[in-house]
Amino acid sequence: MSSEGKISDSGDGRRDDGGDAGGKVAEGNGAAEGTGAGGPNLVQRFVDYAFRMIHTKMDDFFTENMKEFDQDWDNYLQQGETLEQYELFKRYENLLDENLTEFAVQEGYDDAGECFLEIQRLIEEDKEVQKRKMEEIKAKIARQQQAQKEGEEGEGAGKTGEDSAAPLMLFLQPITLEQLMQMVINMSEYSTFSFLMRMKVQQAKMMAAIQAQLSAAADAQRSRAGGKTADENERPSIEAIDEEDEREREREREARDQDAGGRHK
Repeated sequence: MSSEGKISDSGDGRRDDGGDAGGKVAEGNGAAEGTGAGGPNLVQRFVDYAFRMIHTKMDDFFTENMKEFDQDWDNYLQQGETLEQYELFKRYENLLDENLTEFAVQEGYDDAGECFLEIQRLIEEDKEVQKRKMEEIKAKIARQQQAQKEGEEGEGAGKTGEDSAAPLMLFLQPITLEQLMQMVINMSEYSTFSFLMRMKVQQAKMMAAIQAQLSAAADAQRSRAGGKTADENERPSIEAIDEEDEREREREREARDQDAGGRHK
């Protein structure tokens, strides 16, 4: 790989092509402008890209093929996954590869393999950082516990444990880059793909049911506004049928009377 494509030592996975301190990569290298200090690093940008891709660029693929996953529960238990579903998974894998390769190009890498090597480097680096942080937290808690213990032992000298004991630190361990990356890796597994497709089926059915309910409610509102139900608007009333029958019988009587009068003449 040429010098234009070397990885920077900034620690965020951006390219260093002689750009400014903000991390901007030369346009000739095809990479986007960096986010600067404090912004998301390469791993975080990759995870964000992957999830947006699933819900936008690949949505048409899910919609067009979800009918293959429209199985009732009994059929699924008896038949399990089908060959057609697995074939769709292979197409899904190819689409993932194409779109994730596009991310590498956008970031200015010559190929996806090189990009993922840098992602792996950042993950290992983050693991070491998180390990050091955890050790520091554990040491701080140990010091606080020791101070509390000493304070309780010195109560006879006028100190109380409540006065001298430092509160224990409550903390939530942050999500590591490795955990973020695992979310994306899970997307490439068949179980995740099958779950996504079956959820699409259920969402489509739910939307169809909601649409049917809305249409029925609109029809009912129009019918109430007209003073009749939808069925009454579509068929003649019993009174109207009786009136039409009576008119028909009257026409028959007039025809018979006319015929009888003609014979008498």
